[in-house]
Amino acid sequence: MVNFDPTINPIAASLQERLLRLDEVRKIIPLSRPTIYRRIQEGKFPAPLKDGRCSLWEESKVRAYAEQLAEQPQP
Repeated sequence: MVNFDPTINPIAASLQERLLRLDEVRKIIPLSRPTIYRRIQEGKFPAPLKDGRCSLWEESKVRAYAEQLAEQPQP
């Protein structure tokens, strides 16, 4: 039985949100897989929700990160 309480099950909390797989994330944020996971470890990129072995990102968090990158001055 699946627990749909959003305080217990993070996947249930995101049922109202579109969840993206890594290939979809990379279409929004053109970074390599290793760079994305390194930035997650550094706390700079939104962490995915885990569904077994599958990593899923909330679209709103990925798009917010993309906007944040766009606002940064380019060297």
